[in-house]
Amino acid sequence: DKKVGPALQKVRAFGGDGLFTSETKEPNWKKAHNILLPSFSQQAMKGYHTKMVDLATQLIQKWARLNPADEIDVPEDMTRLTLDTIGLCGFNYRFNSFYRETTHPFVNSMVRALDEAMSQTQRLGIQDKLMIKSKKQFREDIQYMFSLVDELIAERKQNGDHGEDDLLSHMLKGVDPETGASLDDENIRFQIITFLIAGHETTSGLLSFAIYFLMNNRDKLKKAQQEVDEVLGDDVPDYKQVKKLKYVRMVLNETLRLWPTAPSFSVYA
Repeated sequence: DKKVGPALQKVRAFGGDGLFTSETKEPNWKKAHNILLPSFSQQAMKGYHTKMVDLATQLIQKWARLNPADEIDVPEDMTRLTLDTIGLCGFNYRFNSFYRETTHPFVNSMVRALDEAMSQTQRLGIQDKLMIKSKKQFREDIQYMFSLVDELIAERKQNGDHGEDDLLSHMLKGVDPETGASLDDENIRFQIITFLIAGHETTSGLLSFAIYFLMNNRDKLKKAQQEVDEVLGDDVPDYKQVKKLKYVRMVLNETLRLWPTAPSFSVYA
């Protein structure tokens, strides 16, 4: 079964009983799993496609404005892309990362909170008690993430979903088909934070490493470019075309094999 180790126990300070940090024996784990599963169906992915293209276009436009000698911080731009994607597709929320000079405050709070959670697992008890400044920042970062997510939930409840069929809609209106129970606001908060963190950081790492490997294997880059040109041409890609990018998919799979962004998970018998 899944094991929530010491590090994840610390992450529960802001991940709570979200899917990633909850024990499978906790009631909200199975309830959320059953309610949110339809959000990841092929039909759901098709529904997210237009928004994904919108955000990918923002990235392309940013890079197109650069001079040939300009440097690109690929990991930072991949973080912008993936955070905006999970925000817009999952919760119809625009972080507008490509319209900012610096990273969104949510990312800063998330990174600091994760770093502090990991650091707490390595400290002795007396050491942890003395880290007053770090723990104060930890609380402030958690409160910022909570306030952003709570505002997002409140706005959706007040304004309605306007036909949106996204993660937040399923969280607010979905019921467990086995029990008829729904998710409460606190658990919805934890689920949103879970998806905002886990839903963008791993994908950002995958895309960054894939670009790195392609730049260091120009023959593979050329082959990937040829496939994209043949399948997409000059058109804006539709969902069916993306599924035809077989070689690009192979590149991503090989990247995960060589440098997995989530290399392991803990279990116990």
